[in-house]
Amino acid sequence: MYKYIINAEDIDVLNQDEKLSSMVVEEYFKGNKEYIIYSEEDLINKLKKYNIRFDLQKIVDEDWSVKWKEYLKDGWLTYTTYFTHTPKQFDDRDVLYINPSMAFGTGDHPTTKIAARLLEPLVKDKVVLEVGSGSGILSILSAKKGAKKVFACDNDINTFGNFKENCRLNNVNNIYMWCGSIDSFKTSVKVDIVVANIISSVLLMIKETIFNINPEFIVFSGILVGERETFLKKVSNNYQIDRENIIDGWWGVRLKRC
Repeated sequence: MYKYIINAEDIDVLNQDEKLSSMVVEEYFKGNKEYIIYSEEDLINKLKKYNIRFDLQKIVDEDWSVKWKEYLKDGWLTYTTYFTHTPKQFDDRDVLYINPSMAFGTGDHPTTKIAARLLEPLVKDKVVLEVGSGSGILSILSAKKGAKKVFACDNDINTFGNFKENCRLNNVNNIYMWCGSIDSFKTSVKVDIVVANIISSVLLMIKETIFNINPEFIVFSGILVGERETFLKKVSNNYQIDRENIIDGWWGVRLKRC
């Protein structure tokens, strides 16, 4: 396992590569933020291609599937909901247990918090669709906060065992998940809210499909603050900004149907 510590000044450059940007993890060490990529793959040539500066460490003699979880931190997902990685079954609707198991969505990433905080006040008695569900944290939040039904999709089939485990540990049973893209969702199914916490390049690819579903609210997260204006220019005229949120250089928006 390789650990690439990326120079913070090069993050915007790294975001030009969709695969590399999706691998970045933000960690805090002695009060300082670090941008890390953990990978079994040798990424040296790819990083050098973009002239990205980095320090490299090789992690050996560890069961990384367990060891990496030591870096996870518990904290507040929203202003009223706490997330934890301590293995325990929770009936409390204001506490989420999440075992990410290398799927995106630990609860600590700014884009997840942005999406959760824009989403949480809306979900009671609503039908929610999460696109790019990963560990399932936003779907589970919706279910625990009273959503009538939750649909969730992800292109990576390897996330679903983890997603199902998290549903069980949080005692939710009204989430319907499938492996595939948003394109396979039947537009005849009425959805009140769509939430998508994905990198901006993917959001722009799937936005028209989401607009065609015609939900009352759409939550987009995973967008850098500097991309805000460009992104908003491509929003359907049928939607207007209802609320925005910024955390650590990331921006998210809640849109309401006009």
